[in-house]
Amino acid sequence: MPQIMQRLEAAFELGGSGRLLPMEGVRGIAVGLVFLQHYGMQFVSTSDVSGVT
Repeated sequence: MPQIMQRLEAAFELGGSGRLLPMEGVRGIAVGLVFLQHYGMQFVSTSDVSGVT
């Protein structure tokens, strides 16, 4: 099991001193905005509403 965690840490940079916490917050905001855009486009495509979401 420890080998799996070491491989995951190397592949996805889990833990360690190489993480930049402010960048992780920006990533979270970006993921949230992409989610909202996709959700809005799905809503517009299934309803009769037209325009910018």
